Amino acid sequence: MHPSWPTRSTLCWSLAYSIIRRPRRWYVRPHDTEKRRFPMQAKSTIERFWTKVVCDLESQCWLWTASRDSSGYGQISISGTRLSAKAHRFSFEIEHGAIPIGLELDHLCRVRHCVNPNHLEAVTRRTNVLRGNGPKVAGLFQRLKTHCPAGHPYDLFNTRFYRGMRRCKTCHREQERARYGTKVPSRLFIVRQ
Repeated sequence: MHPSWPTRSTLCWSLAYSIIRRPRRWYVRPHDTEKRRFPMQAKSTIERFWTKVVCDLESQCWLWTASRDSSGYGQISISGTRLSAKAHRFSFEIEHGAIPIGLELDHLCRVRHCVNPNHLEAVTRRTNVLRGNGPKVAGLFQRLKTHCPAGHPYDLFNTRFYRGMRRCKTCHREQERARYGTKVPSRLFIVRQ
């Protein structure tokens, strides 16, 4: 018996298949009397990448259908290693080459699981943050606001800057009046005459 063939303990008799561990490759060999080997051709990472992409005809986004991380970005494992990469970065590097040092990718379409390299742009961190539209991002979306949520204008006389954020002076004044106007003093000072 050949030393790389499975022993009786590694065979799965109920399925009539055995899984053989080779360096960097797994393949399934059916039990046959001729003792032939059927090595599985490992797909390249690029072939596996295209099987996990669906094109949205309306938005022209290439949507990633496989695994995503907690932030919604697609991820793909690199063949022959235990490493994984972000799918949009992998797509960009196939099309345009390596991402320049000091730059990161910005989704122009704002769809995190889109892997279309034409929807990605290599920009600085600052530019990427300013383009963001999250509620806590002090970016372009926040700077375009001209009025506070209560409808007061953000102008020279009604705007206060506190810890890098704009605050409406009118709203702040109303909040302080409500806070201190209803506060019950803890000690009563009695004045004797």
